[in-house]
Amino acid sequence: MILDRVFGYDPTEDENSPYAMFNTSIMEELEKISYEEAMKRIRR
Repeated sequence: MILDRVFGYDPTEDENSPYAMFNTSIMEELEKISYEEAMKRIRR
């Protein structure tokens, strides 16, 4: 999940679209969370 955001991935694009990977606009969705919050989300 994190790598998709670092490299940029747009799930709204077709999987064969050249714009699906390395689309940096998705980077705007990153949010900083605490270690505790990360552990909560991982354990779901």
